[in-house]
Amino acid sequence: MTNWQAEFEKHKAAERREILYWTLAWGTFGIVLDTVARMWWQP
Repeated sequence: MTNWQAEFEKHKAAERREILYWTLAWGTFGIVLDTVARMWWQP
């Protein structure tokens, strides 16, 4: 039981870390895209 709970907590932590990485990746991608768009469509 205790082992199962520890395994579950580890899995939850890994999942949370994965979500954080994806959020950071998409955020960076959005900033880069925004910068490129601003440079590209400047009058």
